[in-house]
Amino acid sequence: MMFFFDYIFYRIAQLRFKKDGLSAGTSVAVVSVLQTMYIEIILQTLLTLFIKKKYLEIHSKDLGIVGGLIFTCFWVFNSRNASTRCARCRSVWKHESRKARIVKGLLVLLCFIVPAAIIIIADKITHGKKW
Repeated sequence: MMFFFDYIFYRIAQLRFKKDGLSAGTSVAVVSVLQTMYIEIILQTLLTLFIKKKYLEIHSKDLGIVGGLIFTCFWVFNSRNASTRCARCRSVWKHESRKARIVKGLLVLLCFIVPAAIIIIADKITHGKKW
């Protein structure tokens, strides 16, 4: 699974290299948010299945703190090896064809849209609000 996030990391680092340099702060932030969103989708599904809605509403602030802690853990993990990851990814995907870059770029865009859409749809369904 890290290969998947490595490619996203590499493409964002390549796009923002002049501003971020080898620290790749923007890439670290985006990949950490994506990883947190995927974990949130799993946790949200499990919590809505097994825990009552009233209990979730009471402890929503605590769940937000847990989400922040998950993001922080991913941030620390991703930023610790960002500079070596840039060099490793550059050597792997340096000679990628234009067609492969376009296809993978569209898949990267889908990776941003799908989790956000799932979270929004799940929220609308569980809270019963109209579109």
